[in-house]
Amino acid sequence: MNAGRIAWFVAGAGVGAYAAFRARRVVDALSPEGLRDRAEAVKAGARVVATEVAQARVDKETELRERFGLPSLESKTKTMELEGQQ
Repeated sequence: MNAGRIAWFVAGAGVGAYAAFRARRVVDALSPEGLRDRAEAVKAGARVVATEVAQARVDKETELRERFGLPSLESKTKTMELEGQQ
């Protein structure tokens, strides 16, 4: 009987410690510094996604130009520069 009470006490202490830890993390996340850090992380993530999307677009366009025998982006850009267009 006594072992059961000790087990419940240990379980309750563990849950309480975990809840205190999570509460502290929530308070930190909602502080001005925490919100600023999260906003900076979102901006950095958006920049990474935008860069990857732009690179994927260029890669796909190059692939399609090669498949259909169209001039490459580099030769098209050089031709436009020679003709005075931009």
